[in-house]
Amino acid sequence: MSPRPAAPGRQELGEAVERLEQLYAQLPALACLGLCEHSCDEHIDASTAERQRLLAAGVDLDALPARLPT
Repeated sequence: MSPRPAAPGRQELGEAVERLEQLYAQLPALACLGLCEHSCDEHIDASTAERQRLLAAGVDLDALPARLPT
């Protein structure tokens, strides 16, 4: 079994986040309709960082219905 690679340090993580922010800035703005799970018919998870980013944009994944009424 080969050794597990070391986790990135704070500087590398900060640089990765900055690169992601630059990519996000290039994407068009979309309004969240809360339909991701309904559209794909399965749960779509998000990391803690993704959830924090969405909360900052006013989208609370935990407040969205898991399924739309039929």
